Amino acid sequence: MSAETKHKIQLHLDRAQDRTRQKVDRGFPNIERLFGKAHDQVLPFANACLGWRSKWSMVLDVMPYSKGGRHGQFLKQEFEKRIFSSQDLEQAIEQTVREYLTEVRNIESEMLVDLRADIADLPAFEAMATWNRDQFESRFAEAMKEATEIIGDDLQSNVSSQVVSLIAGEVLAQVAVRLGVSAGILGTGAASGWATFGVGLIAGLIVDQIVARVWDWWSDPDVELGLQLAAKLNALHDLICDGDDQVLGLRREFARMAEVRDHARRAAIQDLMDQTFSGAASTGHAPSVPSIH
Repeated sequence: MSAETKHKIQLHLDRAQDRTRQKVDRGFPNIERLFGKAHDQVLPFANACLGWRSKWSMVLDVMPYSKGGRHGQFLKQEFEKRIFSSQDLEQAIEQTVREYLTEVRNIESEMLVDLRADIADLPAFEAMATWNRDQFESRFAEAMKEATEIIGDDLQSNVSSQVVSLIAGEVLAQVAVRLGVSAGILGTGAASGWATFGVGLIAGLIVDQIVARVWDWWSDPDVELGLQLAAKLNALHDLICDGDDQVLGLRREFARMAEVRDHARRAAIQDLMDQTFSGAASTGHAPSVPSIH
């Protein structure tokens, strides 16, 4: 492989890497929309938390022979109705992950088209010229699978529900651990959340942490509660998107995925070049292939 050919291949790989990294730095519109709507409902939710229906359900919970749970259920229902449900949050994150993986796959498809057009007419790559787009992508996918296995990472650039749910669930699990599992006002609802990577306890954690601090039977401090809720929503948003010292967050998760994918992509293209040169060498028309990394 000539230095010029090697340079061409590296340019296509570098361009794909840069484009993938740029996707990491963009915003997360699905999550922004969800939290934007949530902030619009902060004051109505605060009013509901401190209203007479809320207080009456709390009184009923402490009455003799009461089974309890009314107040927690009331707050949970109000939160899901006015702010968002754990399912809403999960879906927003999953859609964000799905869109990112789709974009990575599209970037790689475009890279393959451009790469094939750039080098397939060279003598050493005559065999590649006989591959149509589907064949090229199929061979690349096989090489990528082998490369990710060698690297030891399970990242796959597809949008299967299993892969998307796994990534979204891992992010939410980290957030749940970071916030801490409360045995407070949502009780069993929080405990059951672990069965779904912590998704089910997000709303419970927020409500549990803010209501107990500002409950005031007489003054109804809805503004104070609203401000605290807004702050908690901001903290949750930042943890999900950017993480902290304990939570990776979507941005850094995507950056990690991009780096792993870049290593696998380069290994896969190297493998394809090796295969092509190997076929050409068997006919005595090609030299050995130097690394393109």
